[in-house]
Amino acid sequence: MDDLFGVDDKNNDIMAHLDDEVLLEKHSWPGDLVELADIIQSQLKREGVDDEAIYQQIERVLLAMAFLAGGRNYYLPKSGRIKKALRDKRIYDRFSGRNHRELARQYQLSEQMIYEVIREQAQLHRKRVQHNLFPQGQAK
Repeated sequence: MDDLFGVDDKNNDIMAHLDDEVLLEKHSWPGDLVELADIIQSQLKREGVDDEAIYQQIERVLLAMAFLAGGRNYYLPKSGRIKKALRDKRIYDRFSGRNHRELARQYQLSEQMIYEVIREQAQLHRKRVQHNLFPQGQAK
């Protein structure tokens, strides 16, 4: 039955269910945090880091992640895309302006691909450090 605002009982049930999902998401973060901490801990143990240093690293990494993305959903692509993104960041960080041939040999890429990686990474870096003056849809 429709009420004054056109909301029927079926819509109310849907809205109540959505509220439950939001509450569940808000309360599932402790489990997600434990899972992330376990992953970091396992990796650092494999690398031979001692227990006290592991807990310090876990805290630093998770607090840095919270500072960057706290309070919002966070997407991580599959490992292949992450490996490529990290490779591209390394190339950008190591690029001196004159070592494109060396980087091409080191990463087994063409010089053209090195330039493309540098261009893309520079653009990503600019977006990260500069605020967009004209967010999408507001440019005139």
